[in-house]
Amino acid sequence: DEDPEEDHVDYPADGGDDGDDEEESSGDEEDDERDSSPPPQIPFPPLPLILSPPSPILAPAPPTSISPPPLQLPSASRKEDRPEDMDEIYIRLDDEQTERQLLAGRLNMLFRNRRAHAYTRLLMEAEARMSREAWTRAT
Repeated sequence: DEDPEEDHVDYPADGGDDGDDEEESSGDEEDDERDSSPPPQIPFPPLPLILSPPSPILAPAPPTSISPPPLQLPSASRKEDRPEDMDEIYIRLDDEQTERQLLAGRLNMLFRNRRAHAYTRLLMEAEARMSREAWTRAT
């Protein structure tokens, strides 16, 4: 099938010859000498010997001294824990928060309405312009 003497390699069109073969040959010999020497050996510390398999992980030991349970802080949600003056403060905070929420809702509605009003204005102006043009053509 294929001729073993036939060369299937694509060579450059100019032959790839620069004409300076003599200078390269001396460099090639030096490269060959460097390639033939073994690479330097990098010393590594010896690996530790494994004498036994790793021991299983044990659960932590229970504490030797019995400590009192952690103190619980009074909850703000339980009414009996709060003094009466705190109730007034919470009521005022709730009122302020609801007022802010109402104002924020109204402001958001204004922004939404602003877009809708601008679109309605454009529609009305376009309708007025078309009716004027139709009236001038009719007369």
